[in-house]
Amino acid sequence: MFLTPETLGALLVKRMDAHVLEFSDTEEETSNGTLKMLANVMKSLKTVRKVVVQCKDCTLLTDEGLKYLSNGLQKLSSTQSINLNFQGCKKVTNQGLKSLAEGLKRLHSLKTLNLNFLNCKKISDEGLNTLSEDLKRLCYLENIALHFESRKGITDQGLKNLSDGLQRLRSLKSINLNFFECQKITDKGLKDLGIGLPELSSSSLHSISLNFHKCQKISDKSLKALGDGLKKLTSLTAINLNFEFCTKLTNQGLKGLSQGIENISFLRSLNLSFAYCDNIAEEALKDIGNCLGKLSLLQHLSLSFRAHEYITDQCVKDLAVGLESLSCLESLSIDFCW
Repeated sequence: MFLTPETLGALLVKRMDAHVLEFSDTEEETSNGTLKMLANVMKSLKTVRKVVVQCKDCTLLTDEGLKYLSNGLQKLSSTQSINLNFQGCKKVTNQGLKSLAEGLKRLHSLKTLNLNFLNCKKISDEGLNTLSEDLKRLCYLENIALHFESRKGITDQGLKNLSDGLQRLRSLKSINLNFFECQKITDKGLKDLGIGLPELSSSSLHSISLNFHKCQKISDKSLKALGDGLKKLTSLTAINLNFEFCTKLTNQGLKGLSQGIENISFLRSLNLSFAYCDNIAEEALKDIGNCLGKLSLLQHLSLSFRAHEYITDQCVKDLAVGLESLSCLESLSIDFCW
């Protein structure tokens, strides 16, 4: 549906009383002008606590539209939650992300931030670095989720700068980082992230989710560094790690990661996905089984080793040994299928 100023205004007014501003449109006709109208409405709202803008696959949107939106957002000084989805908006570049970050850094009451730029492949370290620097000003931020996809543009330097920015956020409770198919990220970037994890406010951080799907330059060194960092975050209750199609990973990497996770005694939820990591064999499943045996409070477990030709009956037996000690377990998912 192509939105006119009248229909856009009607959409927003009915949400004002609940302190929620929600705009959702995935039509190709959504343009910079639409976001300009939305920004104008924002400027007249003083009590909004939550903002949701869904513009997935809006191929007409450019950096200009994000600049308009940024100008509107910075007027919402009491906003506590922002969720912006620009997945598939392929004309958005670093300049658009920079403009958006300029508005976000002024929202000192912000507690939850979710930004989705998947399939916005013109975004690189340049834009991520600006965002990372501006995040440091959001001292009350508790929950952050960032989603990026760039085969060439995002590198180890971008990941390091983001890690440095996150370390300044002392109130964080949950972190969700998605770097889908960022093929320039290597062990150096993951090592910097692993080193930075203990610098986070470990007493407040309860949940961490990391997705490095198809980041194929990552090796066992990354998992070892990540394990070393995670084991110092003893207050964690949920871990979600996705390294699907990271084909350099082997048993040794899983061993290092498992040795880190087994120290997190308060862990309630664990999700590990290593589907299509062809060099992981049954020895790694034994290490995971040993790890599980030390997580007595675990309630939710999901393991994916899809399409591993080395998975055998012995692997299942090794896992079963660890599962026997999980007396609190409420849900279980194990995927060994092709």
